Amino acid sequence: MLELQGLVLQLPSGVVRPALSATFSAGVSLVCGDEGTGKTTLLRVLADASVQRAAVLAGSILGLAPSQVFLVDPTDRSFDQMGVRDYWQAQAQRYPTWREEVLHDTAQALDLVPHMAKSLFMLSTGARRKVMLAASIASGAPLVLWDQPFASLDLASVRALHGVLQQAQDQDQRAFVLADYVPPEGVSLRTTVNLD
Repeated sequence: MLELQGLVLQLPSGVVRPALSATFSAGVSLVCGDEGTGKTTLLRVLADASVQRAAVLAGSILGLAPSQVFLVDPTDRSFDQMGVRDYWQAQAQRYPTWREEVLHDTAQALDLVPHMAKSLFMLSTGARRKVMLAASIASGAPLVLWDQPFASLDLASVRALHGVLQQAQDQDQRAFVLADYVPPEGVSLRTTVNLD
């Protein structure tokens, strides 16, 4: 689904990472490493053509266009003034494979109903992350990128996300790539990229 060939990245710190080759296919994959090793930068490169131009020094990315990718990046403040429902509506317009019934079920599972009348800037870090995670699941995007998806989440939400990943590990249509320090429990990984 997505192949990295000799990808050389320059991180925001100025550090240049050694060439990286990997294939992300349908199912669940993990990009792991310590703080500052480039996990977030790699996900942003996969999702955003402008970040690709700035960060990729050599190599190539073959496969999906950024428009077929959903990146969950809770540090992105560009949606701060939008309400939760407006944010979801904007994502629904971007992804033609959006499924409203999936959003409804995921919002229930992640306990987002009490937050639906709020703007994103009003949400806690965990609630903001859950709003974006729900959108990524409902989007139907072929490639979903989750940056530290379990950080600041309650146990029930962690369990709900594990359920999504356990279903995804058996699918042949969507790829979920997680950037995190450790693999998710109980989930079989297709690919593990260690950036340490």
